[in-house]
Amino acid sequence: MEKLPLTTRQREILEYMGSFTRESGYPPTVREICSATGLRSPRSVSQHLQSLERKGYIQRGRDKSRAIRFLHRPDSLGLAGADAVVFVADSQKPMARENLTAFENMKVNLLANRLVPEKVPLVLQYNKQDLDGLIPRAELDRALNSWGRKAFPAVAARGRPSGPRSSAPGRARRAG
Repeated sequence: MEKLPLTTRQREILEYMGSFTRESGYPPTVREICSATGLRSPRSVSQHLQSLERKGYIQRGRDKSRAIRFLHRPDSLGLAGADAVVFVADSQKPMARENLTAFENMKVNLLANRLVPEKVPLVLQYNKQDLDGLIPRAELDRALNSWGRKAFPAVAARGRPSGPRSSAPGRARRAG
């Protein structure tokens, strides 16, 4: 089932919850989330948690303050035990929003698998470079590569990277 996109605040809360849970072994309370995210009202955190639950990211127990469960199953995400991630972005302008949503969802999925997105080896592939109507490389980097990871253009029509080197696996090995 495809997850609905997250707002910036919802992503911040979900990332904090994942980080807190990894470090402590149990989820944070609403007040702890409030304090960590700068929200002043426990009610506003509760509303964000309701949205995360409605969108299928978490499940909450009604009777306990720490009864929050991530709904991502590691075996269904293909990320459990991953040594590295290759994120493939569609370089066409109409896909800009979908790229951002997919990237944010990847970070959430990494967190659900107890992996820290900023620390996981990551390579980006900017696909469909042989087509017209592309997002400029600098814009793709600004939107998706704030961590400054290796990024490579690729030509989808031929199924291989564009540029002087001949194989994506060889390039990925050199990137790590």
